[in-house]
Order: sequence, then structure tokens, then C-alpha cells
Amino acid sequence: IVPIYTATGWGNAAVLGNEGLPVCAAYPYATLTDVTARSPYCLFTDLHKKPDYSPVRYRSEDYPVVYAEMGCGIQMGYSLRPKVYPKGIATMLLRSIGSGTNGFGYYMYHGGSSPKMSGGYAYFSDGDGMLPRISYDFQAPLGENGLEHESYRRMRMLHLFINDFQQQLAPMETVLPDGSDKLAPEDVDHLRYAARMKDGSGFLFLINYQDHEVNRHDMMGIRMKINLNGETLYVPAQNSFTLPKDVNMIMPFNMKMDGALLKYATAQPLMIINDREATHYMFFVPDGINPEFLFDKATVKGKYLFNPVPGLKSTFTVKTGSGKTIRITTLTESEALNAAKVNGKMVITDATLLPSDHGATLLSLSKPEFSYIVYPSDKGFATQYKTVAAVEPSFGVKKYSDRLMTVHFNDSTIHPQIHEYFLQMDYTADVAMAFLDNELVDDDFWHGQPWIVALNRFKKSLVSQDMTIRLRALKNDNSCLKSLPQEVIPDFSNGSVLDVKNIRVVPEYQTDISF
Repeated sequence: IVPIYTATGWGNAAVLGNEGLPVCAAYPYATLTDVTARSPYCLFTDLHKKPDYSPVRYRSEDYPVVYAEMGCGIQMGYSLRPKVYPKGIATMLLRSIGSGTNGFGYYMYHGGSSPKMSGGYAYFSDGDGMLPRISYDFQAPLGENGLEHESYRRMRMLHLFINDFQQQLAPMETVLPDGSDKLAPEDVDHLRYAARMKDGSGFLFLINYQDHEVNRHDMMGIRMKINLNGETLYVPAQNSFTLPKDVNMIMPFNMKMDGALLKYATAQPLMIINDREATHYMFFVPDGINPEFLFDKATVKGKYLFNPVPGLKSTFTVKTGSGKTIRITTLTESEALNAAKVNGKMVITDATLLPSDHGATLLSLSKPEFSYIVYPSDKGFATQYKTVAAVEPSFGVKKYSDRLMTVHFNDSTIHPQIHEYFLQMDYTADVAMAFLDNELVDDDFWHGQPWIVALNRFKKSLVSQDMTIRLRALKNDNSCLKSLPQEVIPDFSNGSVLDVKNIRVVPEYQTDISF
């Protein structure tokens, strides 16, 4: 096996010539920039001609577009505390696929906690002066404690598409409409779209989202015209559709499906399942979109136009000219957000899903009830349920002042249905810090969200001592306030703010399912 060597390719960096692959980066919410500005990564471009963070020192047309640092989160700084918009992250990913990307590496996909330096006397971020000493949550899809942020599921929908349609997608080139290079992030009246295509087949990519933009609106009366060799294709064939505000889509055209030719679908491909000797294509539609599937009637037997109602009862069957059967189900957006593919089966659940060789482990924060769908199975699309015994964590909080308190929690009973315990603190302040053995073990720069601390890692210390919580008041001249969303800014009419609304210990339940 010959490794592929990569090197930073952005920002005019030195590259390795033909000895390595230059890789790209894109950070929509970089801490050291104006974090209140609109992201440029909601606009399509041809990345083979103009990589992000150009100029570059290599001929971009000679290499595949591969990201090493697609910024699907950002670290919290002291003076700048940018908000990561989950739909903005998903938009950047969709935009990059439509703009020609064929490889994705993220920074960071999973947050974590920074260890101390050797000897335990200093912190890796000490010399920085702007980052938390411990927390490196990064607002990543999977946060510091392993909990999901909203971006995780929005990205997963696109990862499922990439995994199951990569053979068609990878060789397709980006095609942009005339004038696309004139669009700016502040433009709210023009649809943003691109296509990737090869040999008359391809995918349309549509964007109607822009972060930090309140004036964006529904795009009405959309009817796409695709000029192909020997064919002009309209999507839809009749009438038009509306792309709601803050909604993006991928639509296939002239897609070969086991001998049937799908001329277009106003629905987004999600995954492919082998279903009882038939191929089962899973699509979904965002809320507000009416799905339509039009097949080339010369390639199917019988009905060739379908307008299903989205949901688990939407399945229809198509017979190809050669006699093969394909099935198509169009999920709702909420169903697609909860969908994953494990061991060749689709699993739909609102629980966090950890795949295993024989099924999956489901995790649920605070709820001992689990619901899930496994398809295909003898249950079909029926929802299955499991419940584990509820646990009420015993803990105590002793308040010494507004700035100082201790939390007592000693979990001496083994509960096999418990995966983790989390300390959750809903508060407003500047900085929160947790100490054990008089050493800092976790910290948080307040940014309008509850502070969450995973407790199992401190189990041994918590047997003999309480966790000390120290807070620092938030002042009205703190520079971080300029970067926070206006809706979370507290009232400073009575001076500095230091307010703990709620502290609790929350269990994360677990259960195994087999299939």
C-alpha cells in the first residue's frame, strides 16, 4: 500500500509538486476574523479553477479538490466568541460538493479536552492568552463530551449521499450558470445554484441560505432549464416550485437506476438499501417541498410520473424495461435527520447511534425511552420501542457566594443502563471553571449556552471530594459581547452580570439493539 502524502495548499503555501496532494481549507466562522460577517461559503464557485483561500502555488486543475480543514466548528476565544450556525456548516458542505470537491477532512469533527503539559504544571494554551485552558469543544458536530450538536445530523445526511452515490458523483464536473461569479453574500433575491454532470447525467445543487442575513426570503417560481447535448431538460417538466428560506437541496437528473432512467426528482437522494432482492432508493424533501419523480417512460413499465406524500408510507415501485424492480421512499426532513446506515440497513432514531457488528448502541440524554426503526426487517417501517429503568441522580449544590459553589456527586451504584452523567449549568457570566484537588479540570467561556461537563472521568476524585465551581462576572465592556448574538446579551442595567439559573446532573441512558 502506497500512502498519499498531503500538504497545506491554501494561502500561497509551498507544496510538494508531484510528490503530494495539496489540500484545501475553509472556515466560515474563524475566530480571528469578523465573526459577524456573512460567510462566503454559501456561494458556488469552481474550486478546480479558484480554490478557497487563493492564491495558491499549484495548478489547481491538475489535482482533485480535497479538504484537510473544512471548518465545521470553531474554538471559543476570550475576546471573540463566534456562534457556529449548523445550517451554515451544512450549506458549506453542500456548496463544496457542488463546487467540485471530492474529498473531505474536517477541523474539528469531534471536540475534546486539552491535556496539561508534561508534569502537570502548565497548559498548552497558556501562551495563547485567548483560549480556554481545558475545553476544546470547538462547537464541533460532536462536542467535547461526545454529545451531538445540530450540525452532526445535518452533515450526516450529506455524508450518506456521498457514500452511496460517490461512483456517479466523483467523475462529474462542476457547471455554473452565467453570472454566478457576480453574486455576493448579501444578495437575497437570486437563487444560488450549480450542477455537477457527466455524459448528460448529474445533480443540481440549490442554496437559499445565508448566515447573518435576516432579509432572505422564499424563492418562488423556480423551474430549472438544463441544456444538454441533444436535450433540453426542464425541472419540473410542468409548473414550478418554491425553495423556502434557509433551505438547500440536491436534485438528480438523468440518473440511471438499475435500468430505469430517472429524468429528474424534486427530492434529495439520501441512501441506497438492498431490499429483498430489489434496490431501494431513499430520498427526502425539506419541509415545504413537494416531491416529483419523472422517469423516461421508454425505460419503465406502466406508470412513470410519481408525486408521493413524504413519509414512511410514501414507497412506490417501478418496474424497469428489463423486468427489475426498484423501490423509492421519500422521507420527511425530520426522518432523514434521524436516519443512519448501519450494516446495510437504514436506522431511524432520535437517539445517538453507535454502530456495532451486530446492531447498534443507542444513547439518550435524560430519557430512558428509546424508539427506532430498522429497515429492512420483519417489522418493516414500524417503530420499535425499548425502555430502561430510570435513574434519579443524587447530588447536592452548596452555594458560598454568587461566584463560588461546590457540587457533591458520588455515583457509587453501578447502573448498566447508564452510559454517562453530565453536569449541566444554565448560567450567565464571563467564565466558569471547575476544580478538583485544587486543579482546574474544565472551563467554559460563556456564549449563551449551558455549560456541560462529563463526570465519569472524575469518578475516582468525586468519591472523596466535591467539585468546586468558580465564576467570573460578565461586564458590559467585555469585547466578547460584540461577537455574540444579540438575543443572548444580558441586561446590564444593574451592573455586571453573574447569574446561575439552574444546576443539575443528567444521566445519559444506553441500550443495545440487534439486527
